[in-house]
Amino acid sequence: MPDEFTAMIEQVGEWFVASCPEVPEANGQGRTREAARASLGEAIRLILEDRREEGLGRISADFPEETVVVREKLERDEAFERAACDVVAKNAELYERLSGK
Repeated sequence: MPDEFTAMIEQVGEWFVASCPEVPEANGQGRTREAARASLGEAIRLILEDRREEGLGRISADFPEETVVVREKLERDEAFERAACDVVAKNAELYERLSGK
């Protein structure tokens, strides 16, 4: 997810035109598919950069700023599994202590 977006590229006459359903206002064009894809990538980067700057500009100085990291699904699943295993292990330790085993 983090840096991958869908490129829909079609040929219109001698040009290739690219759009992105995840960022509908982004588009690119070029004489080749590769040029259109690269143009679209740059448009997406600029739009997301602008959105970030605009969004951060609305944060009040007295509002605590925190960071969130978006991970790939596999990384999330692995992190969740590790956390779940930790909880099970801690519950087992607690049960043993309380039951005297």
